[in-house]
Amino acid sequence: MYDSTIKLKLQEQWDWIGEDWREILARNLDLIGCFSQKDLDFILTLEELDCYEGNFKDLTPLFLMPQLRRLELRDLEIQDYSPLSALHNLEVLSAVFCSLSDTCVLSGLQNLEVLDLSYPVSDSIDLTGIKNLTELRELYLNACQGLSLYDLIHLPNLEVISLYFSPVKEEELHMFQQVHPRCHILH
Repeated sequence: MYDSTIKLKLQEQWDWIGEDWREILARNLDLIGCFSQKDLDFILTLEELDCYEGNFKDLTPLFLMPQLRRLELRDLEIQDYSPLSALHNLEVLSAVFCSLSDTCVLSGLQNLEVLDLSYPVSDSIDLTGIKNLTELRELYLNACQGLSLYDLIHLPNLEVISLYFSPVKEEELHMFQQVHPRCHILH
């Protein structure tokens, strides 16, 4: 049994995180009922997290999860995606049906191998923030407007790029295919 000081600290942490985040974390940890200190400590070591069916106001609790390797965000319309920049171990990021339009917050994620920004809520996506993600192997940009493949030309390990329902000029597709002949373009 926890003493009152520990219970108070747990309560403060959960009050700060918010109800939607508590539900997401409980679902990801397969927890029912109250969280223990051990459960809270485990959050710091999470490597995978699926965030969907929530009304998040922000992504600030991601700072509590520096070990994340895979993160799935879905149906999020928030203003500030900057907490993503702290996830240096991230290898897979899916932000489908999200409002992430400025990829500069991703520019420091040097371990990122798979990125899915398909079906964005925003009218266009600025891809300049991912031009230095040299480990990127798969990139999904389905139904994205205002794309320029010139921003992706310097991604040496790109194996797959998916552009279904994305208006891209034929000359850009041709140029990209010449520079990356082994990259499979799905269009």
